[in-house]
Amino acid sequence: MEEAAERLRQFLLTSANSLGIKDDWIIPCADLLEIVAKERDGLHNYIKFKCVATSDSPSLFYGLVFTKAPLDENMPALIIPTNLLVWEGSLDMDKEDKSAVSETYTLLDQYPVNVVMVEGSISEEYKGYFLSREITAVQNMKRRLQRYPSLGYSCTALRCEKTIESLNDPINEKPLMFLDGCGSLTILLKGSSTAELKLMKRMLKTGYNQFRNELLSSDYFLVALPPSKIIPWEMDGGQDEVVTIREEEVSSYIAYSLQQVHDESSESRPKSSVFCQHRDSFHELRSKCNMTESQYISSLSRCDTWEAKGGKSGALFAKSRDTRLIIKEINQAEFESFAKFGPMYFEYMKEANKTFLTKIYGVYKVTLGQAKFLMVMENLNFDRRIAMQYDLKGLVHGRLAPDSAQVRLDQNFLNDMKRLRLHLNPYLKQDLQTVIRNDTAFLSGINVMDYSLLVGVDMENHELVCGIIDYLAPYSLKKKLETVGKSLLLLGKETRPTVIRPSEYKKRFVDFMVKQFLGEIDLRTKVKELEQQLRKERDARLDAEKRLEELNKKKPIRSRSF
Repeated sequence: MEEAAERLRQFLLTSANSLGIKDDWIIPCADLLEIVAKERDGLHNYIKFKCVATSDSPSLFYGLVFTKAPLDENMPALIIPTNLLVWEGSLDMDKEDKSAVSETYTLLDQYPVNVVMVEGSISEEYKGYFLSREITAVQNMKRRLQRYPSLGYSCTALRCEKTIESLNDPINEKPLMFLDGCGSLTILLKGSSTAELKLMKRMLKTGYNQFRNELLSSDYFLVALPPSKIIPWEMDGGQDEVVTIREEEVSSYIAYSLQQVHDESSESRPKSSVFCQHRDSFHELRSKCNMTESQYISSLSRCDTWEAKGGKSGALFAKSRDTRLIIKEINQAEFESFAKFGPMYFEYMKEANKTFLTKIYGVYKVTLGQAKFLMVMENLNFDRRIAMQYDLKGLVHGRLAPDSAQVRLDQNFLNDMKRLRLHLNPYLKQDLQTVIRNDTAFLSGINVMDYSLLVGVDMENHELVCGIIDYLAPYSLKKKLETVGKSLLLLGKETRPTVIRPSEYKKRFVDFMVKQFLGEIDLRTKVKELEQQLRKERDARLDAEKRLEELNKKKPIRSRSF
């Protein structure tokens, strides 16, 4: 925070110097922006910059300031507290029938309004009514009401005044309307030169936006969806390397087989067979991921056995030597399951703009005397500096790994979120929640379960590297029997079986991710306070709407109260 605020100050001073703006103007503005930044970690709903021609120094106003005036100069210019009504459309007797006019008057008579803001125009007849009731009315507010939706229900006071347009022209005055609260801040830029004020306004908005973006990318973790990082292959420009079979490296059999597909003249072939499911579709998917066939073969040609923690005992786990790919042994049920839902998988991956699904680049049956079923997928941790990693299934019971574990589990994640400040950018959460709901709906639809969200903490890039893995397990008869058996053992207990139906698994998974991973638990204290304030404002608006509804039970009035 301190470093970002200092960079903001330096940016403002450098820019002011290049634009010829006096330091005695810009330094107080920099001080105000620093105050704003520290108050809510720079995450205010609205920051407004308003130019005011006066000899005073710039100031900070907790609310909104508009170049607007009441409909009539005889209307009250100071109202504390406000009871504000926002009116959709216009108030024009010439365009309304008698019943509508009567209903409008009934509402205004019954509701203790002292400020009315109308999206459109106000006719003379209504103007007279507002004057008789000592109500301050403001017309043509549509653009402002759209830009500041909390204006109607969070304004606590209204003050109107006039100020000179420019010190060089003291005759012309412009009206200013000050609205306290509104969940906003306004920095009033004051000086004698209108031209310099406008230059300063543009510079301050640019500087503050840069500061705010830097704050979000440094104080918060961003979520990287697969592929988490695209690193181009180094191309030497020469011919493709001839793949050599290495018995201890099972991926070399796949690489060799792929290279020989178009070389029918090859005389030496290993005593093995390699069968690839959905060959053409996988080739298209790899191409979409900017991976050529020669690059894919080159990566697979050399691999190292990898003892990944948390994997099934005895199952092969390998990593390509360039660390781009993971080669994992799967069982026959998973192999046959993908054969069925593969076409739907490719269609989903083609249509999804964003997805948490870790990309599968190939599914193979390799026969070396004994058949092995293998899956090749992207390595989420490629070119990353992962400090810690979590395997999340949305289940807390029995999901606590030792602190020394390489891969931690759900309960560890909840504990560490509180301790290590793994905060997500709050402005991206809604989008990510939609993505994870779409992904799990797809997985439930193809009848698979037991998948996990793998989350890696990249401290260097300040990102949480995420991807859904192990999504080939079908809900088979064996799984169903396992669910029934575990359910019987857990009768009378609060815990649920780990093997459950795909629809139930999806619900549990989404609930955990939305509430815990993408939910409120990871927001910083200041942002929590902001959300609490917004909830209070929302409740106040709902209460006002309820009172209006009770006052107008016969027929809805064409108005909206906030």
